Amino acid sequence: MSTLAAELEKLHAHIETLPTRRILPANQVRPTRRALERVLQTWDVSMQPSRDRLEEARRAIVAAQRSSAGLSSLPLRTVRDAVWLLWPDASDGVIRRELRDHILIQISSNNAVLRRLIDAWIVNFDKGDESFVDVARKIDRSLTARHTGVLELWKEAHKAYDIFNAVRGPDQLASRILEDSSGSVLAAYRFDTATRATGGYLRATHFALSGKLPKLLRGDHALDSFERAVGFYAPNGVVRFKDDQAMNGAMADGLVGAWIGTARPPSDRLKKEVLAHLRLHLGDPRVERQSGWARASKETRQTVRGWLSALSLDAFFDLIGRFADNAGMDKQWSVRRAFWKSCLKAGHIRDSWLVLGDNVARAVADNADLRGSYGRLHDAAANQSVLLIQIGDLVFSEWNYNGRLRAWRTDSQYAPKMFRDRYNSVEVTGAGLQFPPPQDSNLPISSPEGIVHGRGGAWRGRTAALLRNREGIILNPNDW
Repeated sequence: MSTLAAELEKLHAHIETLPTRRILPANQVRPTRRALERVLQTWDVSMQPSRDRLEEARRAIVAAQRSSAGLSSLPLRTVRDAVWLLWPDASDGVIRRELRDHILIQISSNNAVLRRLIDAWIVNFDKGDESFVDVARKIDRSLTARHTGVLELWKEAHKAYDIFNAVRGPDQLASRILEDSSGSVLAAYRFDTATRATGGYLRATHFALSGKLPKLLRGDHALDSFERAVGFYAPNGVVRFKDDQAMNGAMADGLVGAWIGTARPPSDRLKKEVLAHLRLHLGDPRVERQSGWARASKETRQTVRGWLSALSLDAFFDLIGRFADNAGMDKQWSVRRAFWKSCLKAGHIRDSWLVLGDNVARAVADNADLRGSYGRLHDAAANQSVLLIQIGDLVFSEWNYNGRLRAWRTDSQYAPKMFRDRYNSVEVTGAGLQFPPPQDSNLPISSPEGIVHGRGGAWRGRTAALLRNREGIILNPNDW
């Protein structure tokens, strides 16, 4: 393998010396050139050994460390493979400090070991491990020598970008990604191969970029910063660290952080773009099965839940409202919408969830905003739907048309559970709390079956009274 790599380096260097004048027409390429190009596609690929070969190397290293001859007795092939055993540290019998010292001596005279050490350092990079700082200094010194092929490219890239600065390198790369409009930064760093593209160095870059992003999303070029960040997070539409909860959490925190703890949030357009990206790749944070949100901060998750609550509420009154309009109930519908929107605007609504009948579900199936974030209502009329609203420790069930408004404490056995895929009508119509009369009213307390949305609007005063008595929330008629 070492001989092959060396020959590939010579081949690449030779091709660079060939004349660039085209002899054949532009649409013709000699078969020999096509063959060479296919070969050279593999010349920059990390040569990580198989698991069996690494285990063979581990046994040889342990035996050598226990012998009187020490690591100097190891054949060169084993030393090359041993580079991939330096990290992470493990209780497998290998004395890694001793192995590292031996490998660092070898890289001054053996380019094959140096090439592998560079890849192993990038793939396993851990900013919190001091050994990466020490190895990086040795790589830096070794690259000052005259090199050709792959090592010459590493030398030039390091000279331009300070790649092997273990302390500041990932942070500097994150800044360049967010500043560059060409999208070619990773190629310039030589991090565009499959192994390096998901290695430890880019994980550290991912965290650094996520930390810088909120400030940039509040700036004048927020959409540009968003596009560059997304290009890094999800190249070609696929999340770079798809199954890593810590990476997904950092991505969510970076994208949503601009809206947390600020008096001047970014534009609604940017919020829509951020939400679309996160829902596409991480799903709905309100649904327990969406583990991609597990490592996002509490503030991030609650902010996104608030955005989704607004979408659910808007969908209920906008999309489902079409059915109410057809039934001649548009005025009552607008009053109900105004009340709940005032609760949302005041920040009282913690969560909301749509439960749709068959006809309504079909009508919103292609709605990009909802993206399937709703439950289905069975054993009820096809045009019936429900909006579940959680405010504090209360859950409300708001039906379309003339359906009653009901409320429960969240710990009640009759309270409907939020965020389920399927509901039966009995689960959203159980006996609940009695609504008190509005202030300065002689009306009696309601029944446990809820209240109707009468023309006089007394239901709003009753709901406000319930929120005041149960949650300490003060709502005045001017609010709605």
